[in-house]
Amino acid sequence: MLSVHQVTAAIAGRVLFSGVDLNVLAKDRIGLVGPNGAGKTTLLDILAGRRAPEAGSVDRRSNVRIGMLAQEAPCQIDRTIIDEATSGVGPLADVRHELAAVTEQLATLPAGDPGLEALIQRRDELNNEYERLGGERTEAEAKRILAGLGFAESDFLRRSQELSGGWRVRLALARLLVMAPDILLLDEPTNHLDLSAVAWLEGELAAYRGGLVVVSHDRSFLDAVVNEIVEVEGGRVTVYTGNYSAYVKERERRRKSAETSAKRREVELAKQRQFIQRFGAQAAWASQVKSREKMLAKLEKEAADEAAAAPVRRKPVTFRFPPATHSGRVVMDVKDITKQYDGQLIIAPLSFLIERGERISMVGPNGSGKSTILRLLAGIEQPDSGSIGLGMQVKVAYFAQHQADVLDPNRTVLEEAAADAPANTANERVREALGRMLFKNDMMTTQVGRLSGGERARLALAKLLLIPANLLLLDEPTNHLDIPSKEALEGALSGFEGAIVVASHDRYFLERLETNKLLVTEAPGVPAVVRLGTYDDWLDMQARAEAVERQIDQEAHARQEAETAHQQELEHDIARLEARRENISRQLADPAAFKEDGAWGDLLEEYQTVDARISGLLARRDAETAAASAQRAPAPKEAELVGART
Repeated sequence: MLSVHQVTAAIAGRVLFSGVDLNVLAKDRIGLVGPNGAGKTTLLDILAGRRAPEAGSVDRRSNVRIGMLAQEAPCQIDRTIIDEATSGVGPLADVRHELAAVTEQLATLPAGDPGLEALIQRRDELNNEYERLGGERTEAEAKRILAGLGFAESDFLRRSQELSGGWRVRLALARLLVMAPDILLLDEPTNHLDLSAVAWLEGELAAYRGGLVVVSHDRSFLDAVVNEIVEVEGGRVTVYTGNYSAYVKERERRRKSAETSAKRREVELAKQRQFIQRFGAQAAWASQVKSREKMLAKLEKEAADEAAAAPVRRKPVTFRFPPATHSGRVVMDVKDITKQYDGQLIIAPLSFLIERGERISMVGPNGSGKSTILRLLAGIEQPDSGSIGLGMQVKVAYFAQHQADVLDPNRTVLEEAAADAPANTANERVREALGRMLFKNDMMTTQVGRLSGGERARLALAKLLLIPANLLLLDEPTNHLDIPSKEALEGALSGFEGAIVVASHDRYFLERLETNKLLVTEAPGVPAVVRLGTYDDWLDMQARAEAVERQIDQEAHARQEAETAHQQELEHDIARLEARRENISRQLADPAAFKEDGAWGDLLEEYQTVDARISGLLARRDAETAAASAQRAPAPKEAELVGART
């Protein structure tokens, strides 16, 4: 459906990649990976036709439909959310609105009005067009997709311009999924999604029938969604079969194989050079020397080609936080804290302990209060009630979700990194921290205002690595980080000896962090639940709960079907007996029934028997219906039960 041949792309004279060949077929699942700035988004733009390559060609099947999701929030015209979600399938919203207006006009026109016939004809035309565009089916699909991405039903008629940037990106993704193009190009689709929405999207893409090319730094998402990895790094593009985990293993295998091959080839090169040096000046060996020189040139070219094709050797990242004073066993004691905004309860009474060395992950949907809890723990805000007690000799370092936006744009990278470090921090130490977060020497004098979003996030993290803390509070620390930067942070945190509380939607990061306690938030005002165990334990618990819920639903459905069949059988019996009773009534009303001895009495007795059976069946039906309704009454939610117990 889509292919690129020998494509080259450059920005400001710097070649991002060259000689790229790539095919995208139906049902392909391709993940683009590589460090920020390597050219992943540029390659997506070329595939989408939004940018022309500097060299090479792009072939697209004439009727192929391509849809692309960009990282930035699109500036769509102001319309309702449901209208925007369905706008990709044609003028459905316009047809629906005109149809509503015409229907309203028809309701007000009196009979005999000269414009009545034209309006009726226009209504019929609009009805046909509405059906052709999918009409009710498309709207139902749009509502399903919007709900999966976190929109409430009450949001559907809101104006799209009321949404924040992150929710506009979600809406743009919903529009693409409703449109269902032949090829989906997605640039960081999980950046603004919480865990439940990411899980929903994974299932949606698994069932998607078109081709998919996705740029993502979410390693768990890539594992679940793609079956081919295209690495964009070091000016070249390399294809690997399998998901992200398979790519990591195969990349390392190729790197080791290339190193082994290079060592063997170097031995052979040394032999050839030694022979040429030893016999080069002797005429008797001239022909053999010339042959060896040709062989040497061939081996050197092969060595250069292998080196160019070998995976880039990435420098392992190791870093230790500066030592902090040893804290007491209890690092923080949180007792019955609450928080309201504009009269709405956000944090219901919450109590828990943070102990020395604990790693606590906060999980829950966006807007459920995780960032608020972290701000309260950091002292940025104060609770409306309750208390937060800091333990002995505890030093807190806090990374806010939007901290990267409050860096001083006029400082250099080096100046900003040193601004909040202890006064006695050596300049070399600051440079080392920046280097661990992948800032090269030539970046040290770059103004902060010229950095990308990912670079600002890495700078904020580098500053954090310079603070001698024994309690880290981290709010979405991996947002905007590419995979090498995430690995740098993971390496730094792995050696941290203090306590960590982290809110994150990055499942791979949480698994690597090996948290041992979970703070689960469900919704604003709903009591958060503290659970022991790792993030994997929580996922297992969620999976078991979902399996139990599915089993309950299946059993309930089976019961419902059995009840329906039983009720239908009762109704059939009642209808049959009522027909018999009606027949007997007609016979009793016929004078001929009195002419035959005993006939009338037999009919009356049968009538009474049938009538009694009907009364019994009706009573049984009503009793069973009432009992079934009582069984189907909703049970209290777990969160309500937890709140009641608390």
